[in-house]
Amino acid sequence: MSTVVEALKGILTTDAMFTNLSALIPVVGGVLIFAFTYRIIRRIISGSQKGKAKI
Repeated sequence: MSTVVEALKGILTTDAMFTNLSALIPVVGGVLIFAFTYRIIRRIISGSQKGKAKI
């Protein structure tokens, strides 16, 4: 078990962690922008079905 822990300590460094996190930042930003835009469009569409503009 200790060899597994030592191997993981060698692989999981702070540099590797921040490299992966920095690669995920644009993805998370894109998801947030998509979710916000989707919600606004859904409100506009639901309002137009009732004859009211909801923004």
